[in-house]
Amino acid sequence: MGLMTSLTSSVRNAHQDFMSGLRGHDDGRRNGKRLVDQNGIPLVWSEHAEDYVPNLLSDEAVKYANSLDSETIEHTIKSLQDCWQFDGVLYRGQVGIAELSKELLLNGKSRTQDSWVDHYKQAKPKGEFHIGDMPLHHAIFTALLNQKDKPESTEAREFIRAQMRSKWLMTSTRIVYQPKGKDKVIHGFGTSEEYLLEEDIVNPNRLLGSADSKALEAILGSGDLAKVKEVYNYINRTNAYIWGVNSKPDSVIEMVAGFNANSGRANLNCDGSPANANPALGVRFVAQKNFRGQKK
Repeated sequence: MGLMTSLTSSVRNAHQDFMSGLRGHDDGRRNGKRLVDQNGIPLVWSEHAEDYVPNLLSDEAVKYANSLDSETIEHTIKSLQDCWQFDGVLYRGQVGIAELSKELLLNGKSRTQDSWVDHYKQAKPKGEFHIGDMPLHHAIFTALLNQKDKPESTEAREFIRAQMRSKWLMTSTRIVYQPKGKDKVIHGFGTSEEYLLEEDIVNPNRLLGSADSKALEAILGSGDLAKVKEVYNYINRTNAYIWGVNSKPDSVIEMVAGFNANSGRANLNCDGSPANANPALGVRFVAQKNFRGQKK
């Protein structure tokens, strides 16, 4: 059987709550102290829920999610007729099932990010494969590493490596570089699940190093440098590099994020022009458990 065709309304509402919380003005502090939930996760105010909700992108949330990943999540991988299916994928603070199509979207057709977003809006409600953001791709790549001894993982890895080495793979993540202050990382750009993070992304083009941890957290959803390196070494058998705008621009610059590779390196690209047309991997994700590991 394939993936569930859409997120349940409760999961969708949770996403909306979280996104509203990120955009709210209340950072969950009272008298200089942070408000936290029973698991120590900082709370932020959600205008949508009219209540405080866990900040799933905080350091505390990441640590808690990692403990779930290592202790309570069952990982499986299946090779189905049209896709590889991964159970136990941790994405945006939720555990669920992800699927990776065995073909590029629209048979490898190249489109701009805006055009892929239009495709997403048509495909997602019908449960079809669609473009994903950088964190979902990274979550799937991590799932492959976690099950690297299984033949299905090797099969999927070879497909991804072949596509990355021959194409610049588009995602739905957009980087908005700012002349002053932190840059903006928009995941799910232009979709109903869009959410925004702020971090310093401007960097020299370079081999991933300790100085990139915070940027990786914002771009990939993981700032665990050692694990990130391990993931892309597994996928491409090389080191990984990050590419982007190298100095603060004079005015706002918008760039598209994506992946490509060659025999010498895997590239995390944060410097694609929104005007460029590129192919994309086809992905799907449905949450099976909420942030605290309880089944929906």
